Amino acid sequence: MQADTVSQKRTGTVLFADVAGFTAFAERIGEEAAFEMIRDVSSRMQNAIRDHSGTVGEFRGDGIMALFSVTEGLENGPLRACQAALQIREGIAGAEAEMKKRYGAAPRVRVGLHCGPLVVGDVSGGTKAHVTIIGDTANTASRLESMAEPGQVVISRDLFALVEGQVDATDLGPHRMKGKAQPMQVYALNAVNEGVSRFDAARSRGLSTFFDREAEIAALNESLAHARSGKTAVALVEGEPGIGKSRLLYEFEQSLPEDEVRLHKGECRADGATVPYLPFAELVRTALRLKPEATPDEARAQVARMIEVMGFDPDRTRPYLMTLLGKAADDDAQRGESPDMIGARIRQVLIDLIEYSCAQSPMVLVIEDLHWADPGTVQLLETLIEEPRDWPLMIIGTFRPGFRQEWYGRSHVTHITPSPISEDAVTALIREVMSGSDRADDMAALAIQKADGNPLYAEEIAKFLVQQRENAGGATGEIGDIVLPTNLQNMVMERFDRLGAECRMMLQAASAIGRRFDAQIASQVAQKEPPISITLLEEAVEVDLIRPTATGYEFKHALVQDAIYDTLLRGPRKTLHAAIAEELAHRYSNRPEEAAEGLAHHYDKADKPEQAVPHLIAAGQRNLSLFSLNVAEDFFARAFELVTSNELPLTSEKVAGLFSGWFEVQQWHAEFGRSIRLFEAERERIETAASSPAQYARILGLVGVAYTQDMQFDKARPLFDEAIAIGERTNDRAAITDGCLGLMVLNCTQPRAGSWEDTQSLAERIHTLWGDDAQPYHRTYCDFYQNWSHSIRGDIDFALENGKALYEKGREMQFSGAIGWGAICIAFNNAYNENYERAIEIASIGAEEGGGMVDKLVCLGLKGLSMVLNGDVKGGAAILDDIFAQRGELDFRGIENIVDGPVGLAKALGGDLAGGVSWINDAIERARSGGNMHGAAMSHISLGTLYLLLATGDEKPDFKTLARNAIFLLRNAPFAKSKAIAHFDAALEMGRAAGMHGVVAQAAHGKGLALKAARKIDKARAALTEAKEAVGRIRWSMMANRIETDLAALG
Repeated sequence: MQADTVSQKRTGTVLFADVAGFTAFAERIGEEAAFEMIRDVSSRMQNAIRDHSGTVGEFRGDGIMALFSVTEGLENGPLRACQAALQIREGIAGAEAEMKKRYGAAPRVRVGLHCGPLVVGDVSGGTKAHVTIIGDTANTASRLESMAEPGQVVISRDLFALVEGQVDATDLGPHRMKGKAQPMQVYALNAVNEGVSRFDAARSRGLSTFFDREAEIAALNESLAHARSGKTAVALVEGEPGIGKSRLLYEFEQSLPEDEVRLHKGECRADGATVPYLPFAELVRTALRLKPEATPDEARAQVARMIEVMGFDPDRTRPYLMTLLGKAADDDAQRGESPDMIGARIRQVLIDLIEYSCAQSPMVLVIEDLHWADPGTVQLLETLIEEPRDWPLMIIGTFRPGFRQEWYGRSHVTHITPSPISEDAVTALIREVMSGSDRADDMAALAIQKADGNPLYAEEIAKFLVQQRENAGGATGEIGDIVLPTNLQNMVMERFDRLGAECRMMLQAASAIGRRFDAQIASQVAQKEPPISITLLEEAVEVDLIRPTATGYEFKHALVQDAIYDTLLRGPRKTLHAAIAEELAHRYSNRPEEAAEGLAHHYDKADKPEQAVPHLIAAGQRNLSLFSLNVAEDFFARAFELVTSNELPLTSEKVAGLFSGWFEVQQWHAEFGRSIRLFEAERERIETAASSPAQYARILGLVGVAYTQDMQFDKARPLFDEAIAIGERTNDRAAITDGCLGLMVLNCTQPRAGSWEDTQSLAERIHTLWGDDAQPYHRTYCDFYQNWSHSIRGDIDFALENGKALYEKGREMQFSGAIGWGAICIAFNNAYNENYERAIEIASIGAEEGGGMVDKLVCLGLKGLSMVLNGDVKGGAAILDDIFAQRGELDFRGIENIVDGPVGLAKALGGDLAGGVSWINDAIERARSGGNMHGAAMSHISLGTLYLLLATGDEKPDFKTLARNAIFLLRNAPFAKSKAIAHFDAALEMGRAAGMHGVVAQAAHGKGLALKAARKIDKARAALTEAKEAVGRIRWSMMANRIETDLAALG
């Protein structure tokens, strides 16, 4: 509080001290001696007050009034007042012999101390400040002094509650006091216990009794025993806020044998849901003893030492740990690795660290508040839980209702759902806290109505009732006279309002920072000069609103943080968030990317869009680099919203960063239509990114792929060509590669004469550009599209072999992209070879483990098709229908090659011949009009095969199918052979025109069989001969053998 501050309401401690029996004393020694003695006593009192950072309020003849934690922030203000009081008493007593010699007699002092709210004014600064105080706190301190015996220090119950455990005091019982309706409990202060902090004292008083959790503890111990036997065990604790999840874990953790089990704890936070792998990053920081302000060089040195001890490969470990810690420098970069690959390798490094720890001793890994987990953390836990290992590892996760993952129902997962504690337990808790009160049971009955079996609520209500009883001097009055707060927020605020003003300011600032907070930042941003002393937070620790952590403080519960944050009006909130952002910007001035999420959040909350946008973009890029796609999407979308709604100008670099990152996220999500609409709406703005050529070329490549997947080839090709031109002009291999890869995608989606040769030429150019220095991302996608072009051409055996190699390479590199695309190649070509069970198996793996939505949808489409062809028509059709619907929502028309015709085929094989044939005819038109000749040709072959089966099949349809398709059969059955030949001819024409030799082989083979069925043997032989010539140009042994067999059968 500044010297010129007008009256304010504050919380502090008041000390009154005077000389006992001074009037009689003065008469005995004379006025001059009495004056000299009082001046000596006052000097000693002032010294004691000054020694403990108090402020002298006023002199009162033979006495003095002093304030602690009122005019300035103090560490342990109430304790300092006690120390000053004891020093006054001991100082005067220690000078007894000297004073007797000098004045003829020795005075004895008495002191009274009380704490509470004060109205304070007229502060003129310094230890000689003149302070006017008004209020019951000062009156009570004065009356306590009056009731003290000579040489005695008397303190109130309120003050004792704040220093309990830190002082030695004698309970003097309740005393009646003027102006008080109820007696006040008072204590004689004897001594201060040195070296005991307020938090130590609070801990020493112990937690409340642990009620009604025997079954939950038993379940945890059973899981622990399973883990200690060498098998991964998982325990998931689910419950509402305050039900006792954290307390349950605390009690379980206390029972762990420290010399036999290693405990590692991390927590997810509401303010950390956008920070990739947050709990694991904090675990690594703790293991490295790495401070947040550590430089990249310091972090690198610590990481290097850990890697050396563990015997890990530095090149496969250090870059990913540095990225995880947010300390990566240029030489830590994972060159050429895609975000999904980096994310996979970070997860693998963390798994390796856990395996190493388990090899040393059984490990208990606790991750709290999973409902706030970032996607990377969820994915890592999924890997650990879905694939249980023979490690002595116990994983414990806590979360609120509503959090669900696929691994939730696995057989080795134990579910623990703490129930509300019983009414008896609530009563016992109230009785324990209110021990000594004959109304505890009555109070418990009232608390039961409010607590609803929630232990946190019950404990908070108990504390509230204790406060009410203390304020009433130990009496409880009539039950109906006591009004309990209606919810936890009110109970929190009852204690918050009892804190000193500066502590309240600190807590409000901290609540804006987050559940976990840095006390120095809270002090700096609390809008006070000089900054508030962080030691004042001990007050909040004492009343159980916050608790210390290894790196700072945290609010006891998220609800506590919310309650305090809600006290802030909009204006002060913005001011605080702005101050927090500025403090973070100052701290991370040389490495702002490390605090990108925090800076983005606080500038945004401060309503400072111009400052928020660059950090939102940086946070989006950071999360994209760690494959935290949904979080990255949120950051990019928010940045764009602020830019457009506030008409903010962006530099070329920021435009490039925003759209290159956002388009990449959308590509991973297969949101091609969204990318197109965004590009077309913002093209003028996006073109300003041209002065950042590398990222601009990346934008062009990404948007070109979006146009390609929406079958807008005429708009895609110029973008790919421009990306290549930029790369050639700037000597940027990545830009050239982006353009070349785009053209390869286009060739595979719109096959035509020369497409296969052009794709091979483009692949060769990419290989020549990079040589042995090929980047994993570019190499993988180049290999896939080169291989896919072989599948389109009909080189089924070749494509299958190379697909397996790509898949295995993905496994080796832990690259989900290569796993997904390799699985696509294997499944597609196995389906062509009619090995449907293997196609279903590998497509399922690809859908589960692939890097992005494109991989997943294509794999699922291949799985659905293979299920239909393998006889599970209903199951396969459900998958195909779902994928086809998503194709429309995403404008992902490129997947029509996989699912469009097969949807109709499933309808036909499911008994709806008319509906199936109609659908396939429409699919042909959709594919043809879009330029997808392979899809159109395959649909023609499907129809030709259906008509051929109708004409030659020995198995006749059942009555229900006949009835359902009577009109269709009457119209088409007589012409089935000719219709089959017509569709095979249409496919032949397309296959010949586009160099799709596999299509030619299939269509000519089908045509030959149809002609044979029509007894046109010579024409049949000619068709089969063409099929043989076509298959001779490719590697497809199954089809080659089938054609040879059918040719031989003609004689």
